[in-house]
Amino acid sequence: PLLLAEAVLFDTNAKATSMFPVAKGIGPVVSAKAYDFDALLKMCGGKHTSDGEYTSDGKHTSDGKQPPDVLVSGHLSQGLFGRRVEVTLWNAQNGSVLRKIKVKAPVEFEGVGATLLQEVLAAIRELDGVGVGYQSPAYNQPPAEWVDYYMLGLGQFFSQKLRAQGLIEMAQMWNERGILETCFELCNGFSPMPQMLAVSSVLAARAYESSLVPQYEDRLIRMLEEIQDHARPAWRVLPLVYQRLGRESLADAWCKTHARRIVDARYHAWLAAIRHG
Repeated sequence: PLLLAEAVLFDTNAKATSMFPVAKGIGPVVSAKAYDFDALLKMCGGKHTSDGEYTSDGKHTSDGKQPPDVLVSGHLSQGLFGRRVEVTLWNAQNGSVLRKIKVKAPVEFEGVGATLLQEVLAAIRELDGVGVGYQSPAYNQPPAEWVDYYMLGLGQFFSQKLRAQGLIEMAQMWNERGILETCFELCNGFSPMPQMLAVSSVLAARAYESSLVPQYEDRLIRMLEEIQDHARPAWRVLPLVYQRLGRESLADAWCKTHARRIVDARYHAWLAAIRHG
């Protein structure tokens, strides 16, 4: 779900959000059966009226979020010819099924993520009003040979976010050093996006006060400062990284030297928010 949401966000003109049921103190919840449409819609803060039309229950309108047009769900099933992963695209307005995609799942799930990424993304692009949209120069989809490793990094970072938000305990995180190393190793690969994953991983570790953070702070800053392409998001978030790591003087110096060269008004609004908000 995280990989697909990232691809939808950067490779189409649709917006995407990943949602996971989580039990505090336990972690992500695994259901004995696939969630039906009504359960999925309820997770998104919606419900249906008696005539079948979608209505918000307040969770969207209160914080300004737009109710979903399409829901995408997936589950693992056991069929007559073995295991498979099934993905369903639902019309969030009336509950009709827009598309079903089924992919055979080998024992270690090798290649399943790469196949699903392409098939689900193609199905989403075919929806009315979606299309290819703006393709960010800062994003490249991972090649097939990188997908499994990248999904591993995203999944491990997800466990860090759960810990940072107090939803799981430190003992429930497996091999924290391996998580951080995975994020940095991915930065040698296919795309600028893993650099953002490394940023997020280190800052999440700092949020839950990991004892490993001092070993990765300088490594992260050095990697970001060496980026030559100043259009990359990872270079532009340096002021935030400096600030979160307690290096205010570096943040001030960066803003004085570089911020005026960036003409994007949205970036300056973000920068003002993190510097003075």
